[in-house]
Amino acid sequence: MKNSDFKYKSLHEYLDVALYETPNPTHKQIKQAKKAYWRSWFRHYHRQRREDRKEFTLGFDRQSLQLINQKRGKLSVSKFLYQAVATALNTHTIAAANTELLDTIHIQLMELISLVEELLDLESIEISITMFERLEALELQFNKLKNDFKKQSS
Repeated sequence: MKNSDFKYKSLHEYLDVALYETPNPTHKQIKQAKKAYWRSWFRHYHRQRREDRKEFTLGFDRQSLQLINQKRGKLSVSKFLYQAVATALNTHTIAAANTELLDTIHIQLMELISLVEELLDLESIEISITMFERLEALELQFNKLKNDFKKQSS
């Protein structure tokens, strides 16, 4: 992330702008202005980071977690998962999945996209549009994956 992308060069510059009309700000006003600055800075930082580095959230049931804990050894869960993904990508193998489960997930994904479309109709928010685009990309990837599994099953 480039600091030049952010509106302010420092906290003090932000305070000068935010408290310009207040000649003698109270401690509480300064504290609130600092909170607002850091909230804005972190929002900007995370947006920039998401553009540069794609992140995914994974959820596991208890059985999967137990299996992960058994196989990871002394590695942290994150490092183990990174290695597992790298191994799967390098060996070009992915375990066959239950196509019924894939169909169920696909239906839920389509319902989620429908809800996001309704949200876009109600509000014009940049984040909503970005989220919708990511969901559409996920749906396309999911369809490809589902079709690949069906070909493998046949």
